[in-house]
Amino acid sequence: DRNCLMFGRIGRVFGRLGVTGLKHGETAAVSYEGPGDIVSGATIWGSSARAYSAAFAASAAAIMDLVDQAGANPITINILTTGFADVTAITNWVTANSVSTIKVTKIYDQTGNGNHCVQATLANMPSLTLSAINGLPGMTGVAANAPNLTTAGTFSTVQPYTATSVFNQTATTGSTGTAFGAGSGNAMIVGGSTSVNTATASGTASLSTAATNGSFHAIQGIFNGATNSVLNVDDTEVTGSLGTSALSGSLRFFRGILGNSLTGMVMEGGLWPAAFSAGERTAMNSNLHGASGYNF
Repeated sequence: DRNCLMFGRIGRVFGRLGVTGLKHGETAAVSYEGPGDIVSGATIWGSSARAYSAAFAASAAAIMDLVDQAGANPITINILTTGFADVTAITNWVTANSVSTIKVTKIYDQTGNGNHCVQATLANMPSLTLSAINGLPGMTGVAANAPNLTTAGTFSTVQPYTATSVFNQTATTGSTGTAFGAGSGNAMIVGGSTSVNTATASGTASLSTAATNGSFHAIQGIFNGATNSVLNVDDTEVTGSLGTSALSGSLRFFRGILGNSLTGMVMEGGLWPAAFSAGERTAMNSNLHGASGYNF
């Protein structure tokens, strides 16, 4: 009869969508998608909050190492199969060890290339804010403390290349607020600025655009010569020159080569040895802002 036909059609639609076996009040799970699923082949990518890819999420592997305010009680935090950090493990560790300040001593490179970012000096470790944005943990630093997490190895990459990050510059200081960049060799910086409410990508030349202090922003710096370089912040773009120099040296969170440190928070950072296309930039921005990212 008519009702049978109607329910049959509905069943076929849900079958095509892969939504089966749901009980009343349940909703279908959304598959995790990381930046490595948007553009594969990153040289280095790390985060205190989420996974590089769906495959990495499924691995339940390590994403960061933490210590307490005295540099004691070390713990390794793994990714959950949801694609996000195991916050429960962190809060349980905090309670069990009476931790007053969480310090980040290592961010693991999730690409499989082994380019981990580390810091052995307690005073220079960023701290971890458990709910930096929408319940996800973020690294927090103050420029005066010279926070940084730095690769042990160095890199040599000719242009074009692309750097990405999600950051929040909470205060403007006398130096460019590096979220992710080169810690030695030729400058490569994405992050904040010496100017209030401004985001910057910087090589041997710089591009800047508006980015409100105290708010999170998704930034992409496409280093592609004197005319084709791009700064994309929340999918608003500025084009021009970021210089033509190759990237050389170590890479690190929070602090650039000239001592330009960020006061604020960093959620993630990464480097790809290629220039993102316009479509890839828009897709990456959507990922960073979306449900697999930070919902902002």
